[in-house]
Parts: sequence; C-alpha cells; structure tokens
Amino acid sequence: MRDDQGEAIRDFIQARPAEDLARAGVLQRDQRFGYLLKGASLEPLLSLMRREGVTRLHQGAQWELHADGRVRNAWGGQHTLTSYANLRSPGNAFEGANERINPYYRSPASAAATTRPDSVLAAFAIEEAIFTAEDLSKPENRCNLAIFHLLAEESFHRWFTGRLGLPATATLFPQRNHSGARPDLVAHDDAGNDLGVVEVELGDADTEQMANYASKYAVVFLITGRPSPGSHLSLAEIRTHFIEALPGMKNRQQALSAKYLIQLIADSLGGNVRNQRAPVSEATLAHPFIARLLALLTDCAPAPGARGPTPGRLYWDTVRDEGFSLSVYSLRASDRRTSLWSRSGGRETVVFLSQEWYLEYLKHKPAAARRWCEFIVRTLGVPIDALGMKQRIEQPMRSVEPHLVELAAHIRELA
Repeated sequence: MRDDQGEAIRDFIQARPAEDLARAGVLQRDQRFGYLLKGASLEPLLSLMRREGVTRLHQGAQWELHADGRVRNAWGGQHTLTSYANLRSPGNAFEGANERINPYYRSPASAAATTRPDSVLAAFAIEEAIFTAEDLSKPENRCNLAIFHLLAEESFHRWFTGRLGLPATATLFPQRNHSGARPDLVAHDDAGNDLGVVEVELGDADTEQMANYASKYAVVFLITGRPSPGSHLSLAEIRTHFIEALPGMKNRQQALSAKYLIQLIADSLGGNVRNQRAPVSEATLAHPFIARLLALLTDCAPAPGARGPTPGRLYWDTVRDEGFSLSVYSLRASDRRTSLWSRSGGRETVVFLSQEWYLEYLKHKPAAARRWCEFIVRTLGVPIDALGMKQRIEQPMRSVEPHLVELAAHIRELA
C-alpha cells in the first residue's frame, strides 16, 4: 500500500485514458462536458483505488476520498470527513468539484469552442429560446435580469439552486412566451428537460398568476420580496447572501454586479432593507445548541445595557431573522469587535472565519488565538487554515455539538 499522504486525484485520473475510465464506470460520458465524475462514479473509483493500493486521493485541503469510503468535498458544502453513506446522495462527493479534480472535464467555454458556432446558435435558439425584450422601466424586471446574470457566479448558482431544491447543474434563464405564459425564469437539466419555472415578485404572490402557471407547469417556484410562508426564497435573502459573500469575492467585476443587486433590491423593496444589527430573537436563543453554549458562558455574558463586547465580556446580536453572531473584543477592529462564529438565517450550521482573520483581529491574545485556530482545524476538522483572509466556512452544528464544553473554554479565553 502507498503511504497515507495519498495521491492527487488529477494525477491519478490523468494517468489513465478517459475511455478506459469510462468503461470501468469511473467517468461518465457527457455530450456537453466531456467526461464527468458523478454519483455513479463513486463505487467504481473506490474499487480502482483499492486495486491500485491507493488509500487516499485528494485535491488540496478542499477534497479527499479514502479507500474506506470517507469523503470530504468543501466545494459541495461537505467540510468534514464522513462516510459517503451519510451524504444526501453519492453525487455530493463531486458537486462543484469536477472542474478542479477531473482533468477530462471540459468547461462550458472550452466545450463551445470545439463546436461549430452555427450549430451552437441553432441549439440555443431551438432549445433555450431566451427572452431578450425585458421592460427595464420596471424594478422587478431589473432584479430578474441582475439575478440571471449573477447566476453565472458559481457560488451563487450553487446556493440559489440549493435553496430551490434544484440540481447544482441546472440552467436557469428567461424564456420566451410558452403555452400562453412567460414566467421570469425557467430551469432546465443537462439534457434540456424542464425542471420547473421561477416567478419573482417584489411583494407577495400574485395568486391568479400562480394558479395560471400551476396549470401549465409541473413545478412553480416563488420568490417574494421578503420571506413569506408561501415562497421558496425571497429577494431580501438573496440580498443578504451577497452582503455576506462580498468579502470573499475575488473577481472585482462580479463584486460590482453583486453590489448593484444589493442596492437594487433595497431600492425595489422601498429602501427599508438594511444591514442593521439587532438583538437575537428569543426563539434563536432557545435553540438547543445556542442555549447550551451560552449556559456554559454565563461568567462572561454581556454587561447589562452593552452595545458590543468589552474586555472579559462577550456580545451576541444578528443582522437577520433567526441569525446569531457571537463576538469578542478586538483592538484591531475599528468597532472594537470581531465575530468568533455565527449562524445565518436559521440554518443548522456554524460559520467560522479564516485562521488568517482570527490571528489578525485577535493579536492582543496571540496564544489564545492560536489555540482557537488549532481547535477548529484539528478537533472540529474545519480547514480554516486553507481559507483566504476574508473567506468563511460553514460546519454542521451536529458535528460541533459534541465539543461544546471545549468550544466554550476557548471562547472564554478570548473574551
């Protein structure tokens, strides 16, 4: 057997002809993307690893697969090693990773470059029939168009499709009038089959229009201005997503487009969507994970009437419903505070910042800051040491919960 350092998966795959891997079931042929690693690839890939005596394949700190079936895929949201049997589906092992780990993957741009332009345009006109005559005097249409263009940004596309329950490979676009109706967006799978339609409203649902769409389409997704019991997503949540994502966006052009949509949504919803900090709701404070942790930290709870952390005292607040951010005093920060971890929008996850961020903003407690980072990386298995300065990473609460006592001890050191 080779040593446990393993082998880079790109090298492992590239050492074998694509056709041989396809015959073995490791790669799946795809008309658009060449060869893909999919859910059906997992068992054949594990079998090949075992035959070749490879105990571990990896791609940096973001992706790894062990011969015993444990997998980590940070690009698909799986930040800790877990048995692939615990994934929502085997395909999650490769979600968002093909272009990084698969040398036989062709990007959409390179795939188009190998196809005759006239055939591309013909397929585009017939199969997608994109609508280009939006009335941009209407704020709702301006939001729709901005969302459509930002769906080209990979992390937003993955988040957006995930919130709607669509596959990460889904394609969304504004379609011309079809069956006497024109929803704001339609969703197609890789083969061009309809997955559903998306209707966006600045306010609440237009019940008559939704009933019309429901009679014509199998699945109708509703996006309202603000969170609503009848909607799948809201423009306010999309705005918050980009506010939180902006610090980690390295492409300046995409960041400018995100800022445009952030302001556009605020203007479209009456200008009263703000990123103001607010007290944490009673319901959030009663969440078992949060309640247990705060019970362990009563000795350094916020001082009465405090508006932020002070030396020796923690502070918690939020910028959105069901959110929670626990912060400590920081000499480095202009507002004298930095978050240690947060929970966003009621999700069952804990959000950590990068090791670089913690070491910079907790410079006044260097030893405690180093121990905090080591605890997150080594005990929790969260690779914050592989993140850029302004990046952040989510971890399931269930994987952090067994370590609450130790988590509280490290937080107390930093208060």
